Amino acid sequence: MAATPRDGQHYHQPAVLSDVFVEAPDKVWAVGENGVILECNGHRGFRDVSFKGDDEDLRSITCCGGKMILASDYALHSYDGHVMSPLKLTLDPTINKNVPNPLKIQTVGNTLYYFDGKHGVQIFNGAGWIAIDIPIAPLKR
Repeated sequence: MAATPRDGQHYHQPAVLSDVFVEAPDKVWAVGENGVILECNGHRGFRDVSFKGDDEDLRSITCCGGKMILASDYALHSYDGHVMSPLKLTLDPTINKNVPNPLKIQTVGNTLYYFDGKHGVQIFNGAGWIAIDIPIAPLKR
């Protein structure tokens, strides 16, 4: 789905959306290519809350601990509605030189699940990051 301007707003570049997160029945977030961050409610529609100069592709969005968490191609970020700040991961330094390769983030309760193309599955339980071992058989599929 491509994001297009609404109500006179203009995005920096056309963007394909990659993820949607429903924070509440009247508050929906979407992220995508070219750094696009959209916030929506059913009454006024989508509002572009992206910031100028940020054109990093955003892959996933969720909420954890009252903060919006965004995954880009090579990092996680916390987002307060105005500013994106780096979110530090604890990853195995021998894998991909400790560079994250986010695929998806998801929150269940107060636990953040992080799926990485090279580092596998990590969870953040509020105190720290824990690597989850996945048996080889499912990974071969």
